[in-house]
Amino acid sequence: MEEDLLARRQHNATRPFCRLPAEIVLCILLSCRDQALQAEESLPDLDWQEWFSWLPATRLCHHLREIALASAQLWAYIIPANDDMLDVFLARSRGVPIDVVFADGAMQWRLQTVLKQLPRLRSLYFEVNWGIRTVAEDAAWIRLPAPHLRKIYISDADSLCEVELI
Repeated sequence: MEEDLLARRQHNATRPFCRLPAEIVLCILLSCRDQALQAEESLPDLDWQEWFSWLPATRLCHHLREIALASAQLWAYIIPANDDMLDVFLARSRGVPIDVVFADGAMQWRLQTVLKQLPRLRSLYFEVNWGIRTVAEDAAWIRLPAPHLRKIYISDADSLCEVELI
């Protein structure tokens, strides 16, 4: 079994795509991710399958997987569907500035995990189902140091509040 795996990897390594420099392959992967992001211009109507359409490209072969896992930048735009996914993306983004989108309204408990990453946070989008005013009143976390933070989007059923920071 392990011999078969090694033989397939050696065979794949001779394919033209696998001989591309890692930088070019990473640009392709980032382009796939960014294309999925552009398809999701309307975050409240987020289609999870569309957003995650880029992930299978990271599993096509061992070469792609190694490049994907080595790139913190590829994992820096986080739209977690569950706790495990949030933890995986935070770990794989390894300290680079991150953008986080909670588009399912059930983010209150996940927000605490992300706020521990506040020094890395570049933008934060979240929906609330208890009202923007409550979030704003309880937002003592906004005063914490966040050198990369540029935008905060807070949305409820009735409105979207965008705060752009200088």
